Amino acid sequence: MLAFLFLNSVPVSPLPHFVGKASAEDTNSSNLKGPASYQWPVSPGRGYGGLYIEDDISHTRRVSTLGNSAGLLCTSTTDSSCAGQSVKFYAILPRCESPTSVDCVESISAKSSSGTIEEAQFERYFPAQGLADFVGSPEAKIPSGASSSLWNIPSAPHAGGSGYLAVVSVSGEADSLRKSVGTPIVHASLYPVQIVAGRFSRNIPNGVGGISHPSLDLWGNCAAIDDGFCAARQEFPSAIRFSMAIRLTSSPNGWLHGRIFDPEISFTKTDTSVRIQIEANPVQVPAIATWAEAALLPKSFSQVCTAQVFCSQTNPQSEGAVSSVEDWRPLYQDKASWTRGQWMFKTLSDERSELGSNTCFSDKSLLQGFVTTNSTGYSAGPPSYSTSEKSFTYTLSSPHFDAESKVFAGSYSFVIRASTARCLYGIADGEISAKLSISSSDQGDLTQTLTESVSIDATWLKVNASGFHYSSPVIKTSLFAPPAVLPKVKIVKSVTAKAIARYAKLELASTSKVSLKVFRNSTKYCKVLGATLKGLKVGPCKVTVTVTPKKGRPTFKNVTLQITK
Repeated sequence: MLAFLFLNSVPVSPLPHFVGKASAEDTNSSNLKGPASYQWPVSPGRGYGGLYIEDDISHTRRVSTLGNSAGLLCTSTTDSSCAGQSVKFYAILPRCESPTSVDCVESISAKSSSGTIEEAQFERYFPAQGLADFVGSPEAKIPSGASSSLWNIPSAPHAGGSGYLAVVSVSGEADSLRKSVGTPIVHASLYPVQIVAGRFSRNIPNGVGGISHPSLDLWGNCAAIDDGFCAARQEFPSAIRFSMAIRLTSSPNGWLHGRIFDPEISFTKTDTSVRIQIEANPVQVPAIATWAEAALLPKSFSQVCTAQVFCSQTNPQSEGAVSSVEDWRPLYQDKASWTRGQWMFKTLSDERSELGSNTCFSDKSLLQGFVTTNSTGYSAGPPSYSTSEKSFTYTLSSPHFDAESKVFAGSYSFVIRASTARCLYGIADGEISAKLSISSSDQGDLTQTLTESVSIDATWLKVNASGFHYSSPVIKTSLFAPPAVLPKVKIVKSVTAKAIARYAKLELASTSKVSLKVFRNSTKYCKVLGATLKGLKVGPCKVTVTVTPKKGRPTFKNVTLQITK
């Protein structure tokens, strides 16, 4: 529910006037996957207003377009309709044809749980050519617009085969002198798909941004449409991480957000281009699709809706949909219409990417961080930073239950550039880390299952959390300097976790659980075996020892031990 990093919510009471979600029946074709049609539910009639929130709804509909301010489409920046005029563009990127190509998809791959990586094989564009494809302008940093691309990954099969559709778009504006207006928005998605036949017709562009949908069959589950065919979305296979590398002319601004978990980020910038590679797990994201009677509509509903008026369905994107999720919660009964897998990342617009006047965020040429979650709605900007607490908060809001009335498990990843974290803490050298604190406003100490991890390398500091519920958790990501290194301890073969906890002067009861985690740079010197630490070779062994009491919050310290013969 409403969550801040600080995830917060309020209880609701189901109302009898709730009106149905998307159809639970697969009514017409094999392009539908799962128990719901993923279609906008049809209005019950006059006097009803609706809400529809689902990720990537626009990204799977739009096609490449370049146009002038009057809405006329162009095939290049130099044709008669666009020459000498300001332009807007929405470019779906092609695959990279050569090592020097830019504004393109370089590679896609899948990694199994055993660590085996398979590179995807490009098959074709879908459709083969778009209705409004255009030639870009490298000088103006306008990419060429193509169609989405189909790839094959045999080692990552899903219910519909082994096909995957990559939709990577760059959108922006340029003035009449071909100077960029603001930073272009990059939006990259990967979908498992099966190509199915039906009464489908390609989406028709109406200027830059507008789309008509002439298909006769239901198209809500299509990640892309060709005449007679639909790239029907499927569920991601389990226990497989996916990676995508793209090359861009324009560098993204400070923060990314998206629908993935535990991302590994590579960001390489040259004088002429930038390369971004993201490897991560897909996540399940709940959607909301519902209608309600006019008398029950929240005050935030923007339309004047009466029993005599046909009202429409509002369609806020997940980015910035927090208030809509909260306002409508009693009407959708705190239950998702459906959930399905997502793998997506996106840049923030210029006006949303600012983190105040803090000089630690002043370098706009760097990718500062990445925030990802599977919450239905989330903040339309970077996390809020508190200088006094040295902590970040992020607002989330989501149904508490999935479509089968099971409690929905949340996920959250926070990644920040290590140099930025050091700047914020005010230390150039030494250790810097982070912790995720979670509490419940109505239950005191949190009792739900939570998996949390913190890691840092030369480039990134990352915090992951999963297993929490969108009921009333409060999450805060805080930067901190670990306590000073304790005196070295000599061990010959092994030492128990409880002994290390006592040495670290952590409060330890007989019912407490103690765990150890070896720092990455110490794994060649020691390893954890159950509840003990075993020495492997002579050298420093740095571990985090965590004590979890039966009641109360966990405490931890970092300890360095000396492994000797």
